[in-house]
Amino acid sequence: MRQLPPRARYFVLGTILAGGIITAGIPFLPGGPPQFDFHFLIFLAAALLAQLVGVRFFMPGREGQAWSLISAVLVASIILFSPASNVVLVLITFTAYWIKRRNIPWYQNLWNIAQHEVAVVLAALAWEVVRPIGTSGVEAVHWYAAAVTTGGVFYILNNLQTSTVIALASGRSFRQVGVLSRGNFYRELVLTWMGIIVADMWFDNPWRTVLIIVPLIGLSQMLRSEVEDAERIRRAQVEAEGRAQQLASLNELARGLTSSLEFDQIFDVLYAQLEKTVSPEVLSVALFDGQTNQVEFHVKADEGMLPVVTRPANAPEMRGVLATRTPLVLDPIRNRETVHAMSPHGRLLGSACVTVVPMALAERTVGVILLGTAAPPAGPQRGRMRTRRRGIEEFLGELGLGFFITDVHLARGGVPLSAYRDYYPALRTLSERGQQSFEGDRSPYRPYLVASRGGRGEATAFVRDPESTMQVWSREAGYPGDEWYLEFHKKHFPGGLRYWRVTSSHSDLGAKQPYEPEHATQRIASQADHFAGLLRSVLAGYRDRTNGPGIACSPYDTELFGHWWFEGPRWIQEIFQRLPGTGIAAVDCATYLDRNPPSEAISLQEGSWGEGGDHRVWLNRDTEWTWERLYAVEEEFWALARETVRSSSAVVRRVLAQTARELLLLQASDWQFLITTWAARDYAEARFAEHYANVKRFLQLVRRAAAGTAPQGADEEFLHAREAQNFVFPDIATHLDAAVAAPA
Repeated sequence: MRQLPPRARYFVLGTILAGGIITAGIPFLPGGPPQFDFHFLIFLAAALLAQLVGVRFFMPGREGQAWSLISAVLVASIILFSPASNVVLVLITFTAYWIKRRNIPWYQNLWNIAQHEVAVVLAALAWEVVRPIGTSGVEAVHWYAAAVTTGGVFYILNNLQTSTVIALASGRSFRQVGVLSRGNFYRELVLTWMGIIVADMWFDNPWRTVLIIVPLIGLSQMLRSEVEDAERIRRAQVEAEGRAQQLASLNELARGLTSSLEFDQIFDVLYAQLEKTVSPEVLSVALFDGQTNQVEFHVKADEGMLPVVTRPANAPEMRGVLATRTPLVLDPIRNRETVHAMSPHGRLLGSACVTVVPMALAERTVGVILLGTAAPPAGPQRGRMRTRRRGIEEFLGELGLGFFITDVHLARGGVPLSAYRDYYPALRTLSERGQQSFEGDRSPYRPYLVASRGGRGEATAFVRDPESTMQVWSREAGYPGDEWYLEFHKKHFPGGLRYWRVTSSHSDLGAKQPYEPEHATQRIASQADHFAGLLRSVLAGYRDRTNGPGIACSPYDTELFGHWWFEGPRWIQEIFQRLPGTGIAAVDCATYLDRNPPSEAISLQEGSWGEGGDHRVWLNRDTEWTWERLYAVEEEFWALARETVRSSSAVVRRVLAQTARELLLLQASDWQFLITTWAARDYAEARFAEHYANVKRFLQLVRRAAAGTAPQGADEEFLHAREAQNFVFPDIATHLDAAVAAPA
């Protein structure tokens, strides 16, 4: 909760307090205390089933919109039972959800319970006011109207609370938040009507209600499965289309495949060419013979070449594949007949997906290359379908940036540092830290030339010193967590000034003691002495082992000094005053390289500075949806950019430039980091969704502008507003020209 802005924090605490008051006042709510009779227990069991099965999934084409049957169940409960019973129902079902989702911060779960308590109590009171006495005749119409009104009250209260907390947390308007949107309204209308039908059937026969909830849950799960399958196939199709240019060179080998050379020789050449782009588990080449109307299948698997099999080409499945002009992806389950027709040895049937690459001479397809893979492609470098990526040192070398700094676990392996856990506790919920293969002879106190596989070693890597890094970064074992330093999280209201010290890194904010600057000054001097001695020790040890000069590279985020750690800038000043007395020279990386050029080249392990040393902070179950959308719009943008970047139309270049700015903002890794750490998850999700929607809309505007239709009216206003708000990289059009002209 410390990461929430004050206004959002007060709203959350106020809602939790209101929920606590409602819980304490359950016996005194209108309608009397809850009745735990047999009928209520039946309904409670159905509600728990609807809540815990997790029937919640993103609607296709509506990012951020999700269905959850618990909303329909609560509407029915409001109509059927007393306010006190409704509160008990919310407490039990949402506490069960809390247990299921233990990784969510406690205050979010408490707020989730409290907001639903407030909504169901007020909606139940509204139902008591508008409900008819009977349900026969014309009163039935009155009953349905009252039920719809009650459901509307519940919807407005529930979503109004959600919109308010997101708006306060992100500093955005209600319209920008998008919770009270038209799409959301239609979704809630359907759920409300489902709840009313459940309540209506309950009056007739409670068991019939249970029997309808169970198939609804099954239907929701089926729909979610269908949506996920459709998304998976769509992503695979986008991936295959994006590889069309990468695999285009294979068509040049099609002439060789029909020449007089021995096929096994040509096959080896083809496989060698193919391995530069993808790594299939099964490779099959199907050659079409127009004279005999037959297709020859040449298959290579783990054990080598398999016997050639001939099949007639007039089968419908074969005709469709041989007629393709662009790569396509087949699912062995959904496209079983087609894959079976092209899988004479059964190997492709065991694949997760089959990518078909046409081989054409002029306009005539002479065959297809079939790539069977262990996992369907869902974005660059996903599964076994991979391309060779240029190393970071190659890009830096081209730009004249001769060096960079890397973490020690990427240079020599071992357990990665995890200093960020102390500042973002949600990182502790991720899986345990990994340990990579250890290269003990690689010292962090010398620079290395870096050469990725196939690279040329064009840049130098300095390695972060693990000893000094943790001493400064860690709030648990390092300097910033000292008891006499200023506490970052506790502020005085109003004004936001800080008057308290850390006291203990594990103590509650209420236990913090007043800040005493004179004690903090003493600790700064003491820790500066300690740090200078630490540097002298590690560098002396390196010199004794190697008889050569060493360098201790200690990089930190600038936000640490003065932001997280108030005394940090003064500590840096004290350090530089002490270094001359230790025999250590402060030097920048460029100067050190001029004096001590590296002589050894290494390949860095793949990873990051994040928790676990890999990519789990940015790519996990909570962020996967962002990458799926990002991959798709990246492919769409670059395909369109290649077509339009050279346009002489000022309008086209203007819209394309703003599209590029929105795409860069969408690509910011901050969004995934904030989602994973729960530092500002709602804000990050809202910002990502906003930029994604902007990119999609601008892509449409680029196409229209290229066709001669300039933005007008609302489109022109939208473009002007985004240019005023997101005005980064004013010369981005020049960079687009260079990017399109650069080799892939």
